[in-house]
Amino acid sequence: MVVLVTSCLIAITTATVNTRQVPAALAAQETVPALATAGSAGDAANLPTTPKSPVFDPALDQQLAVSPMTTVLVRLNTDLTGTDQQRAASAQSAVNQLLATLPTGSYADVAKTGVLPIASFQASRAAVDALKASPLVRAVGADEPMTVASAESNYRSGAAASNANGVKGDGTVIAVIDSGIESSHPYLMRGQTSKVIGGACFTTDLPQQNFQSPCPNETPTDINGASSLAAGAACTWSDIGNGCAHGTHIGGIIAGEPGTTGFGDLSGVAPNTKLIALQVFGYKSDQQVVTALTSDVLTAMQWLYNRRADFPGLSAVNISIASTTTKYSGACDTENAAQQDMFAAVQALRDVGIATIVAAGNSGWNDGVSSPACLSNTIGVGAIDDTTGQRASFSNLSTAVELFAPGTPTPSSWPGYPSTPKMESGTSQATPAVAGAWALLRQKYPISGSNPKSVTDILNLLSSTGTKVSTTVTLASGSATYIVPSININRALGMPAPTRVAAGTNFACTRDDNGTVACSGANDVGQLSINPATTTTRSIPARVTGISGAADITAGDNFACAIITPGASGTVRCWGSNNVGQLGNGSTANAFTPGTVQTSAGVNLSGVSSVSSKSGSTCAVLSAGVSGTVKCWGQNTFGQLGDGTSVDRSRPVDVKASGSAVLSGVKAVSMGTGTACALMNTGTVRCWGSNAFGSYGNNTTTTSTYPVAVSGINGIGVKASSVSVGFGYACAVLTTGALKCWGINTYGQLGNTTTTQSLVPVDVKVIATPATQSQPAAYANLAGVTAVSVGSFHACAIALVAGISQVFCWGYDGDRQLGGALNGNRSAATAMFGSKSIGAKALIASPFGTMIAVPNALDAVGRNTDGQLGLGTTTNRIIQTWSLRF
Repeated sequence: MVVLVTSCLIAITTATVNTRQVPAALAAQETVPALATAGSAGDAANLPTTPKSPVFDPALDQQLAVSPMTTVLVRLNTDLTGTDQQRAASAQSAVNQLLATLPTGSYADVAKTGVLPIASFQASRAAVDALKASPLVRAVGADEPMTVASAESNYRSGAAASNANGVKGDGTVIAVIDSGIESSHPYLMRGQTSKVIGGACFTTDLPQQNFQSPCPNETPTDINGASSLAAGAACTWSDIGNGCAHGTHIGGIIAGEPGTTGFGDLSGVAPNTKLIALQVFGYKSDQQVVTALTSDVLTAMQWLYNRRADFPGLSAVNISIASTTTKYSGACDTENAAQQDMFAAVQALRDVGIATIVAAGNSGWNDGVSSPACLSNTIGVGAIDDTTGQRASFSNLSTAVELFAPGTPTPSSWPGYPSTPKMESGTSQATPAVAGAWALLRQKYPISGSNPKSVTDILNLLSSTGTKVSTTVTLASGSATYIVPSININRALGMPAPTRVAAGTNFACTRDDNGTVACSGANDVGQLSINPATTTTRSIPARVTGISGAADITAGDNFACAIITPGASGTVRCWGSNNVGQLGNGSTANAFTPGTVQTSAGVNLSGVSSVSSKSGSTCAVLSAGVSGTVKCWGQNTFGQLGDGTSVDRSRPVDVKASGSAVLSGVKAVSMGTGTACALMNTGTVRCWGSNAFGSYGNNTTTTSTYPVAVSGINGIGVKASSVSVGFGYACAVLTTGALKCWGINTYGQLGNTTTTQSLVPVDVKVIATPATQSQPAAYANLAGVTAVSVGSFHACAIALVAGISQVFCWGYDGDRQLGGALNGNRSAATAMFGSKSIGAKALIASPFGTMIAVPNALDAVGRNTDGQLGLGTTTNRIIQTWSLRF
């Protein structure tokens, strides 16, 4: 028997761009099991009138007990079919019909419906009571499903945030056609139960070709044979092939168990999915290689098709296997008998909703992929470099590559290493990342559910929401550019991700990309927007009710504020402690729900461009730019409100340039502990309030209740682009990308390699050459800085290194807020956050730690005694951890 010999790829999932379109004939051929539906396009007006009572989530009662409004998720009592346009129109019609039945004024902030029969909006008790009894509703529930989530590299694909929202692959199964899986590996166990629920072995024993089978009794499983975990393991070769090492590594990437001893922060992409281990590899002793035969792969796929009823929820087949000798530049569907047979096997699975996800290969080809990724009905996966976000050099590339996923060194399980992950790279590792993503999407869109999606549907969803990666290569015919999407699970699932962070003394809040705000930590005065009589701490973030469309957030010691719709109509809403008027509402009474800052009774502060809070004070910039002004409110002990007095203000007052003139030409403002600084439109910086430690940077310690210019940042040759103020010191990012700080320096928080106070700005340094036994370390000015956050005693900056955003911190490290890699204060900028800070979008150096918003996740480290890191626990973190932000 002549068969194609394919070799195992040791690879890592990467993000690739899908330029291949599904042929019309294939799309028409693909089917999804028929399901009964309650409606069709355009039939929203004919909703059932006598359904069962809607399913109701009691969590809504708990939320409404502490707030007059809360977010509800509604499942409409209808199903939609037809085109996207028809479904969208029907969904909107159904939502409008439902809203018309609710009491006037009982709802607000209705989200767009899209093509799904759902609705989301802020609802009062009256609205919720109506929804509970509505014949137009199947279910109504709270918008707060939260569990602990952690990951190593899968944050880039959005898995960490998705897991945190309860999407972990529940009810799904992924088949791994590979070298077998060590089902008892701790990383693939939950308690005493293995995540591998089925197995079979299909390797044909061919003594005449020196090809040895690992199957029990050297006998492959019958095409209708029973499942066998032992047959699916076959961890027999420890010399050249490492037995089932490759399959075990892939299984861990898909479904690794969070919290496994020795695996630290590591998690599989879909930790709740189950695995089927299908062994197709044999050992060719004359060549000392481990290979798989195409015929055995085909048999494995047929077995899966025949036995799929044994594994409800079977969603995808992972094939991290590729031919290494033949390059296919185009679709190979009819290339030869092997490809035609594989096409038929893949299509049979696809027709019942099961995807076949295949590695593109690791030969570095610029115009071709391996088999079977060349088949037009497989999902071809290429790898990206997780550091650069670009195509990995080893990854094959052609129009057959439909998705990229991270494929540079990825840690996962390995036989013989029960408490230590092993790093592997390649398209083999990128492929299970996509398989895991597929499981997460199948959890949301099960084949047997009310809103089924075909393989093409899910592929299109991953493609349309992925991050486009452009790769230009040189071919014999000239240059070619491939644009392939790198998977972004969070976006594909439609989940929000944190983009801004704010922190007080012992609580923190995030602003998500959908404009919602969530907070965790201490709540003794309502800083989480929850009545303290209900709870005084919360370690799982709670969404702040009454806040939607937030553009930015800020926090003081025990209160927080959000900007709503910045610009001409921009307003500010605040909540929490109000003992010195820091909520800006004319009173000193604490508030557990957000209230709008007002310049006088009934007159809202408007035109807000940005806002900054610290301790008990807040300042807002109005109409930032040439005509920009600043208004401040709250504590004014040190004159930090800039109005020429030291009187606390419960309503906003103008910052003045002098006794009668209002400060103008303000671009941004930063409030510190007793000191505030403004970035002027000219690029200069002016400060006011406390100057006891030299936080004005004007070479004095003389205090002024009016703004004073910082020395050296003159707006001509030296201009600032941003400023941040802490306790007795401040830092400014220059337009050149340099960073200067001034003021107190007890813990090295000025970052200039000393602990000596400076009354004028000094350059923040970074190690250029590490110290040796004979030479001290050499330092250079930190460059490429795009943002800085100054905390109480430490500071952090985002800087571009080779075009990639990374985080550097310095100063006090008593709570390991500098990143945890080293323990101890640092007087120069140090990059200890490593790969977890790559792509940083925003950060906060807080009194208790450091929190960094990266794509699809939040990296947190430091003190956590009140649950302020949002991890679901109150355990301090001395190493970086992915937070539960939503």
